[in-house]
Amino acid sequence: MEIRVLKRVTMILAVIMFFICIWICFLPDMKIQASRISYKDNYVSYRNVSQVLEYNRVFKGKIKFVLPANIEEKDIQIKNDYFSKKVEISFTGMKSNFFDRNKLIGSSDYINEISYFNQDNKGIFVFKLDGIYEIKKQFKKNELVIEFKNPHDIYDKIVVVDAGHGGNMPGAIRQGIHEKDINLAITLELKKIHDTDLNSKIGFYYTRTADESVSLKSRVELANDIKADAFISIHNNSNEESEGSSLSGVQVMYDECSLEKGGSKDFAAVCLDKVVEATGAHKRGLIEGDSIYIIRNSKAPVALVEVGFMTNGRDLKNLNDKDFQIKAAKGIYNAINDFLNR
Repeated sequence: MEIRVLKRVTMILAVIMFFICIWICFLPDMKIQASRISYKDNYVSYRNVSQVLEYNRVFKGKIKFVLPANIEEKDIQIKNDYFSKKVEISFTGMKSNFFDRNKLIGSSDYINEISYFNQDNKGIFVFKLDGIYEIKKQFKKNELVIEFKNPHDIYDKIVVVDAGHGGNMPGAIRQGIHEKDINLAITLELKKIHDTDLNSKIGFYYTRTADESVSLKSRVELANDIKADAFISIHNNSNEESEGSSLSGVQVMYDECSLEKGGSKDFAAVCLDKVVEATGAHKRGLIEGDSIYIIRNSKAPVALVEVGFMTNGRDLKNLNDKDFQIKAAKGIYNAINDFLNR
């Protein structure tokens, strides 16, 4: 009987020692993991925003921050993520929890949630909004006021421009040239044209301005959420048969359920005419496009412009040429202005 008891005690002690050894071995990793997520210790989130936002009707649609004396305007960064409907405001040098001593002042009309945390010598606020807004800021010593502006209160009309593909979605590839890069190059030239047009009263929003992956759902939701007056997607065509195809020219796809005046087909026709006019390319015509996700799900008049055929040698040379990309961008810009300023 005593031998059995001794065996059991020995087994129990062996198991205990085994787990102690494992704990000792993994202790450094546990410390590393703790340091990696330590910022979460001071992360606070408020869905009942009245807990940290003192209502003041003078600041309707605005929020006022009373800042520590060491914060200057250069220490403030504002990021506006239209896709997630989040605005991040960071203050370099704000080391403690802001809400330990302060409240925000203003109104919560557009705010669903406020979060705050400290990281890398910054105090970071994240505002989750109920829609897409532009942010206007006013800074003076010890004070920052931000205002949430509906884009339609700023611009006469709004267009969303989509550079097709991107990131891990290259699109057509011919002779080492990726469609996503041509689409982006034309879009960036379009952005330059608009940014230098000081008389424009049209707000331009872009699904991407870099080589990044954006889901089709996110692209069309941006246009729908912002209630765009037009949605244009820039692409390039290819013929699956072979290289050196004789097929060439500009082709524009439209929503076959939007045939009314001022609808998708109308917008597509304007795009086709203006891009052909600007580039001198062959005019292939319009094509129904309800098989395309962003076309059948867009609430705004939508046009998907296929600027040229990457499987056609002459088209591909043009598409990869900066001067041609500028011409195509001018054609698209003229089409947007013509359609929205009618």
